[in-house]
Amino acid sequence: MAQAQLKTVCALPDELDESSGLIALNDSSFISHNDGGDGPHLYFFNRKGEVQRTVRIGNGTNTDWEDLAIAPDGRIYVGAFGNNGHRRTDLKIYVLPSFYLWSGDTVYADSMRITYANQTAFPPKASEQEYDCEAMVFYNDSLFLFSKNWTSPYTGFVKMYGLPAKPGAYTLSAIDSVKLGSVKELSWVTSAATDFDHLYLLGYGTIWRFDISSGFKLNKPTTLSLSHFSQKEGISIAGSRLYITDEDFGGFGNLYEVELNVSSAAKTAIRPEVEFRHTPWDITIESEQPIRQIRVYSYYGAKPYSIDVKDQNTYVLDKQELLSMLTHGVYVIQIELSDGRAVEKKVLIEELR
Repeated sequence: MAQAQLKTVCALPDELDESSGLIALNDSSFISHNDGGDGPHLYFFNRKGEVQRTVRIGNGTNTDWEDLAIAPDGRIYVGAFGNNGHRRTDLKIYVLPSFYLWSGDTVYADSMRITYANQTAFPPKASEQEYDCEAMVFYNDSLFLFSKNWTSPYTGFVKMYGLPAKPGAYTLSAIDSVKLGSVKELSWVTSAATDFDHLYLLGYGTIWRFDISSGFKLNKPTTLSLSHFSQKEGISIAGSRLYITDEDFGGFGNLYEVELNVSSAAKTAIRPEVEFRHTPWDITIESEQPIRQIRVYSYYGAKPYSIDVKDQNTYVLDKQELLSMLTHGVYVIQIELSDGRAVEKKVLIEELR
């Protein structure tokens, strides 16, 4: 797993406490929005975290806005398609005219109404709950949407949908899919960005990079591990950098940048064998490869608890020590091995009591 170091550019403006989509117009001008609980507003801000302009969609409502996409001519698409509960029947994408033409602080949108061909119940049963979406990109006059998978038992697949980038009503069927993992919080897709050669899907602690130079499809990705785990929900590209935003939980709520010259020599070896054994007093971790570091992340992005292991194959986590550091909630134990690979396991704090 290649590493992608996040460099903090700035704290996001107070207006953007739940940034859930991002457009990087260049390396100093950005657009974002909140994912709900706000008016239908787009915020233009700079790399100092200062709001330069607020634009209202006059005929819009902010109901689970999840991502932004932009066409080369400046048209902007706002994905109002968040569907965590799988009950919505009003999913849409707002289509805004080129932002170069906006003369005031209110703009009016056309819309794209979307439904899923295979969703027949609202909500469907737990094993079929894969009709939520938080990620969208513009590519060659089309929009591509990527699912956020809530299935139980969890299948780990992200599905890709395509549709023309123009107003209308569309019924979507998946055109491709790929399995990204076995733990929801570690393989949820929350935003997307693309250039001519690559598609980038964002997760809370990971970027998945797909080679699309020979076709827009979900082939086996390169996995880039980010330097911390938080509720990251916006990604965009400007020049030689990826820009990312996360929500204001656990002391986060920032704009970050990642250099795109990350080494492509990501390890694609078979997933290493790591065993977790629980007793009432401890968690024993055994690995076929020496363990370099153990990190315990809060699902909501709290500062990680880290242990340097110094290349041991077995390590015992003392539950009482963990309980002195952690509160009730969901945590992820990440095991970094000496060969650079990483393995994660989700843990409920109840398991430690």
